[in-house]
Amino acid sequence: MNLFEIEPREETTETCRTCKHRQRWECNSKIFQYCGVRKSNRTQNGLRKIKCKDKACLLYLKSTLCSVLVAVVLLSCNFKKREVKTKQEIIVAKTIEYNNRDTKYHIAYKSGSSDYFDYGLYVKYDIGDTICFERGSWIWYVVDCK
Repeated sequence: MNLFEIEPREETTETCRTCKHRQRWECNSKIFQYCGVRKSNRTQNGLRKIKCKDKACLLYLKSTLCSVLVAVVLLSCNFKKREVKTKQEIIVAKTIEYNNRDTKYHIAYKSGSSDYFDYGLYVKYDIGDTICFERGSWIWYVVDCK
């Protein structure tokens, strides 16, 4: 074999999906997959981002527990109830702002904060009423006070 000759390498049909080094990272509702062996200076965690359909590299190791773990996790999941955060505010002022394009219905609270609402909620509550909020995944929603 000559110095400049490259050994032919075997083509594999394996993908990164079944590799032992694959890591799944969850960020909010998105899932990112990284290779635990190959490094990258373009990601914040220093690991190389991969796609499951990518062909396996030379560092590929077959994961034997992959399908077993998925089955165990799916069968034994204990889904905990989502914790609900609530808050109450007392309305102290209501105003209507007329702009060139739209009308904004503004409600201010005793705590000093304020929000814009649609017309239906603006009319439903009056000054002195207590308005209740429930926290969704990102924002607060108006709910009936119990």
